[in-house]
Amino acid sequence: KLIDAGIEADKIDVIPRGVDRTIFRPGDRLAARTKLGLPTDRPVLVAVGRLVPVKGFDVLVDACGELVRRGVLVSCHILGGGELRDALANQIRQLQLDGHVTLHGSQDQASLADWYRAADLTVLTSHSEGIPNVLLESIATGTPFVATAVGGVPEIADPDWHRLVPPNDPVRLADAIQERLGSK
Repeated sequence: KLIDAGIEADKIDVIPRGVDRTIFRPGDRLAARTKLGLPTDRPVLVAVGRLVPVKGFDVLVDACGELVRRGVLVSCHILGGGELRDALANQIRQLQLDGHVTLHGSQDQASLADWYRAADLTVLTSHSEGIPNVLLESIATGTPFVATAVGGVPEIADPDWHRLVPPNDPVRLADAIQERLGSK
C-alpha cells in the first residue's frame, strides 16, 4: 500500500514485533510437562489470550468436544483471563469436557514459555488479529500451531508445519488439529 501511495520501495522496512529469545526458546517437552503437572499420555494443546469474544475460545472448546467425540483424547489448556471465563467454564461443563479442557488464568512470560514447550500444538481461534505474538512465541519455542487464517497469521504460517482454518468453524478446527497431531 505504501508503494502504491508513491513511497519508494527501498525506503520501506517492515519490522515485525519481536520475541525475547532468551525466554521463548526450544526445550525438553517432557521436562516442561513434568514441571507443569501435565499428562504425558495424550496430546497437549495450548491456547493463550484474553478471554474475550474476538479470541474465539468458545470455538476451541467446541472443537475439543468434537475431537473427544471422535475418540481423539486431548488435554487442552487455555491460558488467560477475561470477561468470558465463567461462560467458558459453563461451556466446558455442559460439553462434559472436564479433564479435557482446563482454564488456567493469566501467566507470566517464563511460565508461558514452559506451556509452549509442553504443548504438541498451540491453537489460535481469533476472529481478527494482526501478527499475533502468541504464534511468534510458539514458533520460537519450536511448537507448531493451528490457527484461524485471519489478519497477518497467513504471513507467518509455514504450510509444512502449521495449519490454517477459517474462523468460527469448530469442525474444520478439529479436523486441522487431528490432522496435525497425526502428522507428528
